[in-house]
Amino acid sequence: MIVLQEPVVTLTSLFKNSPIDSHDSVNYNSEYHQLSERIPQESARFNSVVDQFVSQFSQWIVIIITGLLTGLTTSVLDHGYKWVSGLKTGVCTNGFFNSYSSCCAASTDGACEAWKQWDQVIGLDSNTASSALYKFFLFTSTSLILAGLAGLVCFNERFVKTSGISETKTVISGVVINGFLSMRTLLAKWTGLLLIVSSGLWAGKEGPLVHISLCLAELVIQRFPYLATNHAQKREALLAASAAGISVAFNAPVSGIIFTLEQMTSFFNPSDKLWMSFICSMTGVVVLNFFKGSLEVYVKMDNQWLGFELIGFIILGISGGVYGAVFNRLNLWFARWRRENIQSRGGKWEVLEIAALSLVTSIVTYPLILPRLPLTSLITILFKDCDATDSAKNLLCSSGDPTTGVIFVLIFTF
Repeated sequence: MIVLQEPVVTLTSLFKNSPIDSHDSVNYNSEYHQLSERIPQESARFNSVVDQFVSQFSQWIVIIITGLLTGLTTSVLDHGYKWVSGLKTGVCTNGFFNSYSSCCAASTDGACEAWKQWDQVIGLDSNTASSALYKFFLFTSTSLILAGLAGLVCFNERFVKTSGISETKTVISGVVINGFLSMRTLLAKWTGLLLIVSSGLWAGKEGPLVHISLCLAELVIQRFPYLATNHAQKREALLAASAAGISVAFNAPVSGIIFTLEQMTSFFNPSDKLWMSFICSMTGVVVLNFFKGSLEVYVKMDNQWLGFELIGFIILGISGGVYGAVFNRLNLWFARWRRENIQSRGGKWEVLEIAALSLVTSIVTYPLILPRLPLTSLITILFKDCDATDSAKNLLCSSGDPTTGVIFVLIFTF
């Protein structure tokens, strides 16, 4: 006589999800159904108050820790690329790891004795042609090396080559992409972003910071097994992490919330997760400002604007529309050309492309002081009004006749 025994069902076997292969979709209905059955059984299982608290509020704990790590990582990144960018022109004598802004923070008259350019370090006369050539060579060669290293970092990392926004939308929508949120991808993304921004290429860091914040959230989620095994709760936490990535990029928590509402569509309604996104975003921005690595993007006005300035604003608006239309057409054409002539030949050609682009950019921007500045420093100058003491510190606030300088900048711009 054959006796059939029923399998023993435990909490672990009952709620342990089957592994999902890469590029498979998550069944949200099943995930939320398992979650609704698991919560009361988990509450009865844990005897410790601490265990019950962690089990019940694990998602909020992950969101807060993710915000902390995102803010800390971004502040280190900001200081890192300011320091590396400064090494292209000089070094701080008060401390090798001080960036130009931190080295000259106490300067009030525009002169910074603690910052030495490389020609001064080796004793060259600043008024000679050899000094100018020496500084130009160091600037271009350093930019070329940084861009080349960034290309090598991304050479074998397929998830690092792009901003990561498209993949982020796909993951939050429920598609599994193995390796996209791994520790290796996180380190490569952070290093590549530091190098490429420091090289002088105007590569935006908003998309990569979203990807980095998701990688940090994934690392935290893995420390909470019951959260890691439920893909629905996991993607809710990833949605909040994406909001934190945008928020620390612009130093504005509301921007991250709006980003999730407009861009991150999924099975669940992002508007139902606003508090999660807000808490994660606010935590990241608070930590970022605490370490003073944030970007001050606000308008500081000391004078009232004049009516005739509207003419310039109108011209800028028209020019922006024309440039935008032309850029979109050229961008589509150039994307097809790159796909046919560069990407089809392998990764080595892509690295050479980055190096060549960095070389051309550094040669063109070196004679112009404003494009040579780090992006954060340039935006800080643009968003500050001029006063009587700013002529020595702010390049846009000149007390003399600006006609020659404006004509020179316009010629190189067009």
